[in-house]
Amino acid sequence: MLALSPIGGAKAYERYVNFDLAAQPLGSALVEFANRTGMTALIDGEVANGLRSSAVKGRFSPTDALQVLLAGTGLAIRYVGANAFTVGPHSAVDAPGPRSTRRSDGSAYFAELQNSVERTLCRNDDTRLGAYRAAFQVWIEETGRIRALHLLGSTGNEGLDAAIVTHITNDTVAPPPRDLPQPITIILRSESLNRGCSRAVGARP
Repeated sequence: MLALSPIGGAKAYERYVNFDLAAQPLGSALVEFANRTGMTALIDGEVANGLRSSAVKGRFSPTDALQVLLAGTGLAIRYVGANAFTVGPHSAVDAPGPRSTRRSDGSAYFAELQNSVERTLCRNDDTRLGAYRAAFQVWIEETGRIRALHLLGSTGNEGLDAAIVTHITNDTVAPPPRDLPQPITIILRSESLNRGCSRAVGARP
């Protein structure tokens, strides 16, 4: 497996965490991993289909644990920020030539999408702060309008669930690459969101 270095702030995830993740469908394993570490996962809609994770049991850094989790899947890791990552085929992530360019463009788009979603949630009092995790899938039109959102389980608060759906489905983001598989799965932790909101508030004139 290939783990590319996080872009800035890598030291934040050099800590060690106790993991006890069973082998399971890869999509659910990544949700558990994100929930355990507080990282944000941005996943191509079709990339995890039919794949299973390896069990992760023991004390690891999140970077090492993610490599163990993905062992045998044929997928590689690309960090799109200190707290966010995507996964995709090795050949699409690290091979030279046009395919590498295509994945690089996709990773840049994921980072931009994450920032857009965080900005949307930060702008609204009912989704800005609080101890919650949100996992959802979005479908994005060629124009960048978010056409639909499907929550992958409740945050535990029906009002918050409804607010997230309302605010994000009324949003417009950068148009996605034409060949980007959809839906796109986004997993957000409130700790990461709160840090992003604090930065946004601090940046205001």
